[in-house]
Amino acid sequence: CGELRRTNKQFHFSVLFFCILFSLTKDLIIYMFICIIDYSRTEVKMNESSSLNDSKVRDSEKSLCELSSHDFGEIKETITFVDKTLFIKCLLSDTCKIVFLTAPRAFGKTTLMNMLKQFLVGKTDLFKNLKICTEEGRFFSKNCKLHPVIHIDLGKVRGYNFADVKYNLALAINRAFQEHKYLVKKTEDGTRVWTSEKLNMSDIEIKSFEKFYDKEKCVTLREADLADSLTFLSEVLHTHYEEKVFLLIDEYDAPAVGLVFESCSNKDDIRLINDCLKRFMANTLKFNDFIKRSLIFACVRLAGSFSGDAARLIRHYPFLSDVRYAPYLGFTDAEVQQLLERPEVKATCGEVTFKAIKKWYDGYMVSDSALKIFSNWSVLNFLETVASTAILTYESFWIDTGHVKNLKQLFAEPSVREKIEEIISCGEVKIRTVKSVNIEHLISLKELTSLEFDEVSEENVQLFLQFLADCGYFNILSVDEKKHEVITETEDETTEEETEDEYTKEYSILKIPNFEIKRHISHTCYSEALTIKGKYNLSSKNIARYLNALQLVLESTSESKFVDLANTVLLLFWQPAQRQITNESELRHILYTLVYNSRYFVTRSEVQIKKIRKSLGMANTLDMVIIFKKVGIIFEYKLDSKSSQEALKQIFESRYHTKFDEPEYGHISKKIYAGLAFNTNEKRVSITYQVGNETESNSVCSDNL
Repeated sequence: CGELRRTNKQFHFSVLFFCILFSLTKDLIIYMFICIIDYSRTEVKMNESSSLNDSKVRDSEKSLCELSSHDFGEIKETITFVDKTLFIKCLLSDTCKIVFLTAPRAFGKTTLMNMLKQFLVGKTDLFKNLKICTEEGRFFSKNCKLHPVIHIDLGKVRGYNFADVKYNLALAINRAFQEHKYLVKKTEDGTRVWTSEKLNMSDIEIKSFEKFYDKEKCVTLREADLADSLTFLSEVLHTHYEEKVFLLIDEYDAPAVGLVFESCSNKDDIRLINDCLKRFMANTLKFNDFIKRSLIFACVRLAGSFSGDAARLIRHYPFLSDVRYAPYLGFTDAEVQQLLERPEVKATCGEVTFKAIKKWYDGYMVSDSALKIFSNWSVLNFLETVASTAILTYESFWIDTGHVKNLKQLFAEPSVREKIEEIISCGEVKIRTVKSVNIEHLISLKELTSLEFDEVSEENVQLFLQFLADCGYFNILSVDEKKHEVITETEDETTEEETEDEYTKEYSILKIPNFEIKRHISHTCYSEALTIKGKYNLSSKNIARYLNALQLVLESTSESKFVDLANTVLLLFWQPAQRQITNESELRHILYTLVYNSRYFVTRSEVQIKKIRKSLGMANTLDMVIIFKKVGIIFEYKLDSKSSQEALKQIFESRYHTKFDEPEYGHISKKIYAGLAFNTNEKRVSITYQVGNETESNSVCSDNL
């Protein structure tokens, strides 16, 4: 019994021990399990944090913009990428199958073409989360797939003679064929064969493809073979894909611009080149049954000379002329504002405001719309400069067409200079528009740029201005095809015969779009060509004194300030061996140019007062309007035989003072009217002026020097 009791105690003790041990073990296991879970959670959080940090690093590694690239895939990955993918639907929904769009350089044409090309070859991954996919899903699914595409760039098709141009056209054609090298392969014996069963079963000979595909053979081909090249390639692709082809032509105007601005001086060669390209385009666009749609990009409409027989099939949309296409070339004002609000842009560029952008790079106005289009090149360069310097620095990023620089000497030609002055000073100018460019227009521009003329015709001056407008130097505000109203000084009726030729035409109204381009024209073209300072031996110090005196007059209008102004005008021309001023137009031109080159004033010169002198057939114009903040002054200039009192009297008798009643000048709170007379013999400048509605005028005279 004792042994049994001892055994039972041991059993009870063992059971108690194991119960205690189990309890402790259970708590330990639970604790360990909790630790494992907490550790896992911590690790997950650390991994998430690491992933977020990696993402931030990747975002920070994105470039602000890719100014040197036209590749849609590369540009899509930049911080400043703006989604223009809805352009694809706009184009493919156009009722015309051949669309021709013109826009100045660096407005995104080549990038748009590259984007369209990626879409048409089915690069669906590039368009995920972009508007064409998210907003037009059904259209995207139906159309973003593999299509046959021909892409040709005519940018290098230019030269000094017909042989050069023909050779470079052959190279462009060869590059277009090289993009479809997947259609052929070499056999063991070195011969080429089709890789496509459909082509093998067709009547299309591989040798016909080889002569364009092989560079050495292509450059030796006859002109007739080159003219048929893209029609043949279209047939090959149509056979292989069993679908009509999309044709993309970039830099369509390059050959025409080359004819005008390069050294091809032989008119026979110019006509040969034009005829060759006309046949090429006619065969490619008109006599090509395998084309489904075509997009053509160019900077200027000079390329219309090559359209020839295909012209009636092409729908041309000039820059900003159509509200459907305008938003896709450049940035809209809304896109610029949204761009500046992006956190990544703010982190890189700081707080750059829309107002800061508009100060220099304000947008072009779109015809019949409130929409404005900004130069994406200027906006992105400005942001890039701010990001790299951390300073809000304004400068001109405007790009010449690459050829306008050849025309600078033309600004010294009086007939051209007169129009340039008018658009700079009046703010706008009316020109007669050439709707259809032909070979004669190319030759006229060639003669103009080569200075091969005795006198520049009005028609050629306006053709030149239209060319500059196409290049982006001017905003085309409106096109008027109706007969313009003629307002005369008398109530006599003007006969229809007198006005028909002059006014029943199509006119475009041109205006400089923003300060960047105004400054560019002034510094690069206007000032450089006219060389006012050097031509008249003007001292930089005296120019600065003149501008400062003018600003002080507008700030205070005191008599002493007008005396100072008269003195500074006299000092401008008080130099030994200085060129003599011979007429009032010359005086006005000098004083205006100096003020225009200063960014502190808003200036107008030869401003039209809304009526026409019937007897002279010319506009009634005042000499100059200068605006400084909310103060405006109208100047009338006289030379030698006429006094400053006569000049002031003319302001009121000719109703120049009513200019300030127009809405454009509604912000002017102080109005000044001044007649300035320069007596070159006596070396004296006098000014007679009137402030606002004062009935009396004051006269001052320069001091004796």
